Amino acid sequence: MGCSDRGEPVKPEEPPPPDTLVSFQRDIQPILRASCSGGSCHIPCSRNNPRRFCLETYDTLMNHTDRLVVPDSSEESELVKRIEFRNESGPGMPNVGSPLPHASILLIRRWIDQGANDN
Repeated sequence: MGCSDRGEPVKPEEPPPPDTLVSFQRDIQPILRASCSGGSCHIPCSRNNPRRFCLETYDTLMNHTDRLVVPDSSEESELVKRIEFRNESGPGMPNVGSPLPHASILLIRRWIDQGANDN
């Protein structure tokens, strides 16, 4: 859950205020863990399938060959294309269960557009 510059918590079901500084560890990683680990899809990482999108850590997310996250450009990031179900090269995500809430998608977009920092 993020905090605005005023220190107020941002609830994942609500769109974050424009002044929200997004943190990978505090805001993004919990969303990924809650939404992307069902059935061991992307967490934990599998050494037997290196092409699989691994969302377990900042490093595995940022160093994937398919440009899952393009810092400063959520529009170019494969992760955003998949969670918004607008990707021609693969299925929308999560492919099991409910789609991510709109507010979570906005938070991920904001984090990427802020530079996708490991903070």
